Amino acid sequence: MMTPGDRKELEGAARRLSREFAGVFSLETVEECAMDSFERLAATATVTGFLVILAERF
Repeated sequence: MMTPGDRKELEGAARRLSREFAGVFSLETVEECAMDSFERLAATATVTGFLVILAERF
């Protein structure tokens, strides 16, 4: 389950990634991908402390 803090961190990660991929993917696309990655990882995670960074790198 995503906490408000996780959401805020993931939104920041999406902004960073959208700058890296500017002209290729929109911010909305990057946010959707980051949220989807987080949810997929969270579904089977036993340790949740690093889900945001893993979703960003996934």
